[in-house]
Amino acid sequence: MKRKNRKRGKIDLLPADIRESVDMMINNPAEYRYSDIVDYIKANGFEVSKSSVARYAQSLNASLERVMLISENFRLINEEMAKYPDLDVSEALARLANHRVLEALQNMTDEDLATASPEKLINAVPALIRAATYKRDVDTKAKSAMAAAYDVFKSDIFDALAADDPQLYNQLASYIKRKQEEDNQ
Repeated sequence: MKRKNRKRGKIDLLPADIRESVDMMINNPAEYRYSDIVDYIKANGFEVSKSSVARYAQSLNASLERVMLISENFRLINEEMAKYPDLDVSEALARLANHRVLEALQNMTDEDLATASPEKLINAVPALIRAATYKRDVDTKAKSAMAAAYDVFKSDIFDALAADDPQLYNQLASYIKRKQEEDNQ
């Protein structure tokens, strides 16, 4: 797999304090034009062109959009967790991923679908299914382990109760048997 290298332009190589000021200036387009930014960088002893500033601004804005998307995703996960307290993080992530995939598919134009790699689309579905199945399997195993632990605990409690207070043990066993019979009817 080919690894994508991070682009390193002239502005990326500036000292951190100057680059931070440039970032602030780019994020205030009402106050600063690219020519103002070029002048600021020149005043600090470095040479850059307007096109370098424009490329850096484009990259910076793309990074900020990714950060905002990540923040939005975390907000959505927290909302799901608040709505469904029994929902665990992996289930919330699976729901979010499924939502995003469906949203992306719905927003695809006919041209997008025609140029999309069918293999990628087809391979995405089993990956989502595998993730959901894996999650279900893990949940089932966890519930089975909890049930087994509960059975051992219950057995230990009942053994101790039978030895310490046989009368209470008989009352409790009768009560449980009666409730099980009611549930079966």
